[in-house]
Amino acid sequence: PLSSLDNQAKIKLRGLIKQVQKQLGVTAIYVTHDQEEATQLADRIAVLGKHAEEETQLLQCASPNDIYHHPVNTQVARILGSPLINLLPIGLGKTEHEKPAEVTLDWQGTTHYLGVRPNAWGIRPKTQSDETHAPRLSGKIKVTEMLNGNYFAYWSSIQRNEDTAPWVVQVDKPILSGEAVVVDLKPGVFPVFDSSGNYLTQV
Repeated sequence: PLSSLDNQAKIKLRGLIKQVQKQLGVTAIYVTHDQEEATQLADRIAVLGKHAEEETQLLQCASPNDIYHHPVNTQVARILGSPLINLLPIGLGKTEHEKPAEVTLDWQGTTHYLGVRPNAWGIRPKTQSDETHAPRLSGKIKVTEMLNGNYFAYWSSIQRNEDTAPWVVQVDKPILSGEAVVVDLKPGVFPVFDSSGNYLTQV
């Protein structure tokens, strides 16, 4: 309903809608394809979608925070967040007594996928030393773009086929295309999805 407005007017009107809804104390249903509208207005978001030729169905209904951090599948994971979540092909070891499973990168297969948001990477030039033991990948920068005041670098790992879509990492400043970098995972908890895209566990 707000698609014809400029961005500043959208933000202002969304805040007004939220304020009126809280003052009246009514339950309201707001239909939108805009993730920013959904996250700003909703206490709970109902995500609709379909697999292959199936009819549209309810995929997940939860708070914006839960949907962002605990998506039920990769389809839902890609709905919130811009740029999109990265999906790394991994091998997943067995868990023991609720300990996190051992994760290994699996370039030859797609048994599982690790969901990594752009701000969950750490990045540095390949020539710069690092004393940490975080899981890391080597790659080259494809392009850097700015979105809402933040820089995002699209990069491809040297272990992957050049034809595959690049991953994206949030960076502090633009990085030249072609620059060799080392990218590692910051400490955190990451969702794991099976080969069908369904949520499996977290590590």
